[in-house]
Amino acid sequence: MENNGDTDRGSMLVRCASQSSLDESSQRVGSRAPRAPHAADSGDDHAGKLLGALAALRRDRALCDVLLCARDGDMVGQVKVAEMGDRTMPESESESANKESEDTESKTSTVTGTANLCETITEQNEQNERADDRSEEEQQSESSNTEEAAEAKQSEAVRAEGSECLRNRVERSEVLRCNSECSGDSAIAVPAHRAVLAACSPYFRAMFTQFDEKTMHTITIQNVDPQALEMIVEYIYNPESLCITEDNVQALLSASSLLQVSGVRQACCSFLASALTAENALGIRAFADLHACTDLAQLALRYIERHFLEIVQHDEFLTLDVNNLCEILSSDSLCTGGVCGGPAGGAGGEEAVLDAALRWVRHDERERLGYLADVLEQVRLPLLPHEVLVARAQQPPLRQGAVAVKDLIIEALSFHLLRPSRRPPARRHRPRAAPQAPQLLLVVGGQAPKAIREVEAYELDTGRWLPCRPLLSRRCRAGLALLDGKVYAVGGFNGTLRVRSVDIYDPARDTWSCGPPLCARRSTLGVCALGGKLYAVGGFDGATGLCSAEVFDPAVGAWRAAADMRTRRSSVGVAALEGRVYAVGGYDGANRQCLNTVERYDPATDRWEPVESMSARRSGAGVGVCGGALWALGGHDGPAVRRSVERYCPGTGWSAAPPMLSARRNAAVLTHGGKIYVVGGDDGATNLNTVEVFDPETEQWTELEARMSTGRSYAGVALIERPN
Repeated sequence: MENNGDTDRGSMLVRCASQSSLDESSQRVGSRAPRAPHAADSGDDHAGKLLGALAALRRDRALCDVLLCARDGDMVGQVKVAEMGDRTMPESESESANKESEDTESKTSTVTGTANLCETITEQNEQNERADDRSEEEQQSESSNTEEAAEAKQSEAVRAEGSECLRNRVERSEVLRCNSECSGDSAIAVPAHRAVLAACSPYFRAMFTQFDEKTMHTITIQNVDPQALEMIVEYIYNPESLCITEDNVQALLSASSLLQVSGVRQACCSFLASALTAENALGIRAFADLHACTDLAQLALRYIERHFLEIVQHDEFLTLDVNNLCEILSSDSLCTGGVCGGPAGGAGGEEAVLDAALRWVRHDERERLGYLADVLEQVRLPLLPHEVLVARAQQPPLRQGAVAVKDLIIEALSFHLLRPSRRPPARRHRPRAAPQAPQLLLVVGGQAPKAIREVEAYELDTGRWLPCRPLLSRRCRAGLALLDGKVYAVGGFNGTLRVRSVDIYDPARDTWSCGPPLCARRSTLGVCALGGKLYAVGGFDGATGLCSAEVFDPAVGAWRAAADMRTRRSSVGVAALEGRVYAVGGYDGANRQCLNTVERYDPATDRWEPVESMSARRSGAGVGVCGGALWALGGHDGPAVRRSVERYCPGTGWSAAPPMLSARRNAAVLTHGGKIYVVGGDDGATNLNTVEVFDPETEQWTELEARMSTGRSYAGVALIERPN
């Protein structure tokens, strides 16, 4: 395939042994599982050691070729020295060094001159030491007078101590000189290596290659919090060092946005998304808009719409500007009733919107009365009862409103006088949409790196990951599907055995229970729902790959055998499209190869038939249906983990689609809102905690800002409504 996302990565393809082949051949007598090469692991280990070595160099101020200073205009204070490790000077020494530096400047002596003076004195000391050494040797050869030898050694130690003291003094003077260049408002001098900064930030890459700063030793960055700059540079060298709190998140987000350090920016957005409350949602949205954090701003807006009745009770609501207020009040998704306590779109709910609007006006009535008509235009006055409209119109501030305000009231009263068939279509006449219960991406079990029970869910409306009720037992390599509002975790591997068991999750009760077991043990199987039934296809039973399939009818409450496939398939991707069950790729243990073949099952005839093969062999591919097409995402072919994507349309066959951002196999796939979500998996070296989202309309991949708490492969994913 042209530009399939695999071949264009070259050496970036992750080479690893097939987990499917390992799973099957490890159970076969007389066979040995192929050993995975350690290239990826050693590469990660080497990168980690290299980064650690660079961090150690920075701590020791070794080879640092740039000193960054941050100046925050909102802060006033003395310049601080970002001393690290054991190089922190005692307060008395710092004061002494400052005095020495000031004395040096008052005598118009430069640091360079001081350094030259240091070199001259050091050379004289070394000459004296050599002379003393020769004198000592002559004394030892001519006389064995121990007292004179002791005096000579003592004199040498004093001179060496003086030389070391002078070198330390000059070194401190150099630090103070650099910090004096960062003088002014509050500043911190942060040493670093240009190459490291440029590799991690487009901002620094441009600075050090295209602008005057490329030759400057000390660089001052304006309007950046000094502590934030220090934390960001430390993060570049040691990502684990980042500690985000309520006190520093705003400064960190502002600085990371300016410096284009995406890891810190993403972590700050995730922190703010998880901290959303009715008291701060408006402020977080405004802050996200200021720094162009689009996803965070959208999450905050959805939170505001859903918790509107709580948010209007807080003072932050009263500080909104008129444009933001009108945007919120005009939303069709504003929760004014329904799950908030009244009938969706009903009069009681719209009256709450009117109360909120009038409360905002009264907060500064002299300044805001002129905006009353603009604000009332967003309130759906015709939906209020006639008697409520009349009563409110006679009360301030509506009573003293301008002509435009009176026109809106007359329009609303006229609405009640017209027959429903005569009422003109208008946005203000349309009830707001009934708010829906928040939906969750439920991620179940998986391999991390062993089979786990943990379950977590992603809130689509807030962008947060939440822990959920765990499975009854450890389970990975299972099939997962939603049937009649319940989640079925089918078969899999419990860390010791391939299992037949089935766990069922009821979101309404937030409970797991045991379901009817499979007919055969199956791990790395595929499961999908079609026509009110579940289909379990292929897999591995601990001894061999399977070509068999089973079907579960909830009306009967038991599994039964279905027709066998034409090929044994473990690590198979399964999905339903146009009334058929598709089995995509997988691993054939009998022939010991990954597959590019595809076959489909017709429940009406109980028969499998082959369809057009994919262009690439894929075992452990994620498979889903979106936009009337079947999608195969990632997977692996022996040692090569793929990021390429193919889609199949009945009648036209397979075609290439834009590749994922990361190579991954054994990922879970779900379709929601016309988009494809690819959850977790592994890249051949590590289990992934990221989620990629593909929008077929824009043909673009993005990655969710929030990440799972646990990197996991061989997990399952389903879409559910949040339990109450």
